[in-house]
Amino acid sequence: MAKGDVADASKLLNKASDEVSSAKYFGQERKYWSAEPIQFNGNKVYQRNDLFDPNAVDARGRSNIQRMEKGLAPLDANGNSVNLHHMLQRQDGPIAEVTQAFHKENHGVIHINDNSIPSGINRTEFDKWRSNYWKERAQAFKR
Repeated sequence: MAKGDVADASKLLNKASDEVSSAKYFGQERKYWSAEPIQFNGNKVYQRNDLFDPNAVDARGRSNIQRMEKGLAPLDANGNSVNLHHMLQRQDGPIAEVTQAFHKENHGVIHINDNSIPSGINRTEFDKWRSNYWKERAQAFKR
């Protein structure tokens, strides 16, 4: 086996390992989501109540519930916004609540479209959707 072949094989093994990790996170076992996904304005959403404390307060004195009422994402224990990840990179595809750290650390694995393919997400529409989603999420905590 040539030196380049070994390097290529190593890259493939690392990518496969990353894909297995991602599959465990987003896959059939759904170990991180105890509840069924909800439907919100055309998208299935996998929610995680363990990612943030609804009563935690940000630097401006707003609780996570108050942040969500304003259409802002809640903050996790590290003070970072909870992210909404398009699992299939499509506007109408399923969405998962994830930590900012997970989103950044696994970017190459969980974003299936590379830069050669245009985004399947209309950012202007999604910004509005995201704000409305967090507002509704706040109301759910009050019920």
